[in-house]
Amino acid sequence: VHFVEYIVKIIALMVFHNYYVYMIIQLLAQVAINLVTAVRVSKLYPNYSPRGKLPKEKVERPQAEPRKKKGLSFKEKQLFEQVEWEIGDLEREKKELESLLSSGMMEQNELMEKSQRIGEVISLLDEKELIWLELSEKM
Repeated sequence: VHFVEYIVKIIALMVFHNYYVYMIIQLLAQVAINLVTAVRVSKLYPNYSPRGKLPKEKVERPQAEPRKKKGLSFKEKQLFEQVEWEIGDLEREKKELESLLSSGMMEQNELMEKSQRIGEVISLLDEKELIWLELSEKM
């Protein structure tokens, strides 16, 4: 069908040398293709034809469901990577502090500072692990 359409268009351009004639032929060809398609479809699928009318009150448009976003956004991916690095650093610091505290080679002031710092590190580690867990669930 398209082959015939192209041949007719080329002949029209060669004979008339007019773009408007070409466009009119293109329009008529598209109308003819649509009609042929409609006839073929109605013969192939006679069970699928619209019948009857619905009152406008009964016609309801389906509500679009909000799309559920899968995966992490760019900022969340960056945060995820940053939190992973921070967790690694905090775990290394915690191990160092634990080894220093268990060595027994520190004075009282230094011991107090290190024990306060290990408490801060543990709370930061818990906080970062919670963030990491929430982000990993989204993946």
